[in-house]
Amino acid sequence: CEYQFCPCPIFENDKIIQQPADFLTMNDNYMNAATSFIKSKAAQSSPFFLYMAFQHTHRPQFAGKMFTNSSIRGRFGDALAELDWGVGQILEALKLAGVEENTFVFFTSDNGPSLV
Repeated sequence: CEYQFCPCPIFENDKIIQQPADFLTMNDNYMNAATSFIKSKAAQSSPFFLYMAFQHTHRPQFAGKMFTNSSIRGRFGDALAELDWGVGQILEALKLAGVEENTFVFFTSDNGPSLV
């Protein structure tokens, strides 16, 4: 993968919606989809499950324009700042949709960073 583009496709259900994947716009696109999904399900008073898998702490490390060169930790710090912002956006969407108190949010991680 290059810094900005990866030949992997991004799917929505069974449809490819972007290929190559553009890392610089990926988080914004994911946040828009996640918050729209939360609003839609909350408006329907429908239970929902949102699985949000962030790529940020894996290689290649990247951040969108808003977070590029925003930390003293370089690309990793920029990526972590954007990840933190994204989690905040999801939590805020739950609050605005009025389902914050009736939603279970949990965080998990894979088995750690690469050694490179």
